[in-house]
Amino acid sequence: MNCPNKWVWFLNLAILVHSALSQAITDFRAGQAVIHIVELRHDSVLVMETVSGEHPRQRWLEFFRNRPNDADDSLLYVRMGRGQVIENLFIESMNFERIESAETARGKWTLKYAFRMSNCIVYNTAPLRRQPNEKIERQFSKPLTIDNCIFRNGLDWSGVVFVDSVRIENSHVSGIDFSGSTFWKPVVINRVSASNQLNFSKILFNRSRIDLSVRSFFSLTESYISDLDMSDAIFNVPAFFNRTFFGNRLSFYHTQFLKGSDLSEANFANSMNLNGATFKKFTRLRNIDFHENDVDRGRALIPGLSLLENADLADSVSPDENIVKYGLNLVTLKQVWFDLSAFNVNEAERLLSSLIQNVNANANAPEELRNDALARLKYQVIQLQRINPETPAWDKAILAVLEVIVRNGYEGGARFFLTSLIVVVFFSLLYQSRYMADVAVMVKGEHVKTETKEMKSGLFSKVSGHFLARLLEFFQAMWFSVYIFLSPKFPSEIFQRSSVFQLIATIEWVFGVCMMIVYFVFIASNYAFIRSLLGI
Repeated sequence: MNCPNKWVWFLNLAILVHSALSQAITDFRAGQAVIHIVELRHDSVLVMETVSGEHPRQRWLEFFRNRPNDADDSLLYVRMGRGQVIENLFIESMNFERIESAETARGKWTLKYAFRMSNCIVYNTAPLRRQPNEKIERQFSKPLTIDNCIFRNGLDWSGVVFVDSVRIENSHVSGIDFSGSTFWKPVVINRVSASNQLNFSKILFNRSRIDLSVRSFFSLTESYISDLDMSDAIFNVPAFFNRTFFGNRLSFYHTQFLKGSDLSEANFANSMNLNGATFKKFTRLRNIDFHENDVDRGRALIPGLSLLENADLADSVSPDENIVKYGLNLVTLKQVWFDLSAFNVNEAERLLSSLIQNVNANANAPEELRNDALARLKYQVIQLQRINPETPAWDKAILAVLEVIVRNGYEGGARFFLTSLIVVVFFSLLYQSRYMADVAVMVKGEHVKTETKEMKSGLFSKVSGHFLARLLEFFQAMWFSVYIFLSPKFPSEIFQRSSVFQLIATIEWVFGVCMMIVYFVFIASNYAFIRSLLGI
């Protein structure tokens, strides 16, 4: 009579346990993935995953429950500690600090084996335990790889030093906190969705410890990120954000991209801006898309958007035809070069023309700032003419010569000085090597004995005396070369020297006259009083 009651008691107990587990682990959402618990057993769980834009799928996963009074769940941390791949698991709770191989000593927590996780669902992750004013350094000394995983709660890796690479792909997370972390090698976050904040504020790529044999970079591509914080981050490596969808908030406040960045084909909410960010080296801004704040957005470009207003761009920018609408100001146009290699010549000319019209439309801007921006844009138009196959060969030759002498009029003063110096030094060395006697006559007006006084004994005295003599000869040749180069009238006394010497001096004089004329027309005519004298 008692046996049936026992079976009923066990059955009720099993029902209660199953009910408790079912309530403990319910349906949840992480990123763009929704997880539905179909069946829950003591050692396995059947889940249905629904990802936005994909068909639902079911799969059985091994079930690891959090049992603090049972050693069975320690098997999970033994696997992690040995660097084994953690795969096909449904983990109720995960605590990185329980990994057995991690060394905790001298104020440092170090995981010395690679951490690899694949095809897992993690219901809960325990945050890193911290005390006020704690100075413990947490370090992953080997690669961290997560692929095709779902995390219901966020991952807390703030203030962690990642000695090796970090790769998170095809995964859905609530959020990840990398704030204050340091990276030594590549960071790849590809096809990841985050429903809450992805925090990279105040991160640093440790340039002094980066292995130069490995091409380090940061990649956050093809992902859906609702909230991204990169304020005060410093990137000493190239950063890529291609085809990433930024849903609600993006903060690049005082972010420094020092080695280049690529935002091509990224999708921004209409409230986004890059104010305060610094972009060096290359900046790619092609095919950027904008959407309304709601996720079911239309994708029309929003007029008057100030994506780049007050951003500090420098060096090279790869634009698209809508670059004017992104909020470029005259300061930016004054300091960047546009990489137009992806355009054909006609498209590039139209783009530069629209930029020039945009500058001219800023009538209230300071005249000096507008002139600087226009000068740089018009110079890029000239550069397009040089590479345009339809430009006549004679015109290309003229533009090439003017480029060498005065940079086709754009900041040509420095170019003219450098080119003139090269010409003068070249002829000085030529005079010194072959025609020093003729130069000495021209400099001193009389024949000079070329033999030197007998050197004092000693190797150092002989070498120093010879060097000083050669240096004096060079200065004499240099003086003569400058005199010929700058003379508006050819010195007639040169005709009394040898014919070859006359030819060389004549060639330098012609160079000097032609270059001075070019300089006067293209550089000096920029001044108002000279333009008025010339009637320009």
